[in-house]
Amino acid sequence: IKTYKNALIALNQSGSHPLNEGMRQHFGFQGGLPKVRGFKAIAGKGIQGKIDGEIFHLGSPSWFNEITGNTVQTEKTTSVLFKDDKALMTVLFEDTLAIGAMDIIQHTNKLGISNTLLSGDKQAVVKQLAERLGIRNYFGEMLPLDKVEKVKEYKEKGTVLMVGDGINDTAALSSADIGLSFASATEAAQQNADVVMMQEGVSGLKKYFRLAHEFKTTLRGNLIWAFGYNVIAIPIAAGLLYPSLGIKLSPMVASIAMSISSIGVVLNSLKMHCKPLKK
Repeated sequence: IKTYKNALIALNQSGSHPLNEGMRQHFGFQGGLPKVRGFKAIAGKGIQGKIDGEIFHLGSPSWFNEITGNTVQTEKTTSVLFKDDKALMTVLFEDTLAIGAMDIIQHTNKLGISNTLLSGDKQAVVKQLAERLGIRNYFGEMLPLDKVEKVKEYKEKGTVLMVGDGINDTAALSSADIGLSFASATEAAQQNADVVMMQEGVSGLKKYFRLAHEFKTTLRGNLIWAFGYNVIAIPIAAGLLYPSLGIKLSPMVASIAMSISSIGVVLNSLKMHCKPLKK
């Protein structure tokens, strides 16, 4: 190994966490890197691999403390490259809000949706982000199973929509009533989500909520039309009005009348194509 930086970049190449992606964007393409063998990802902690016969770890400060008993003092989101009981390098991340994050939080508040922030980042960092977004409920330093337990806790109170894009979100995405991820997310997150937003990222959530509202409204309309129509038409077809008004339906007319119900449901559903999904 020429430098520990080469070891960090080489090990980071196989990581799928958003922090790994951030480091790849920062360091860019690097040639002549050492080969990593026995690569392994530990959910909620980090990644490890053998380089030139030595095992290197790249992960959270808490994982570093768990393995070595030593600590790294930092107030920011941090990844530590370490070997044996020594920290070799630390990478500090500046947390920024995703484009449209503030707007979507304000939108969900107007819809009466309660927002909670679950993150594996340090509690101080999560608190700062939550305050900037106006989110009252937030939890930091959470492992994947911690997120699952929190989702289950909220499911006892109502319907839960979980939005996530990382490998550490996969279990929580599958545990929620609705799991939502993005085209830019890890493959594991997409596979465990019920809905994958193919465009626009976080800002596209407004269209998702609009579409969900239109679908719910259309479904209710279809049920009212179908049941209401049949409640009225079936008694008439059975001869309810014949004794008093002399009205009765022949089998042919009755079959045509029944098809009108289906046509009404289809036309009501097709109306969704005529309604633009406002941003």
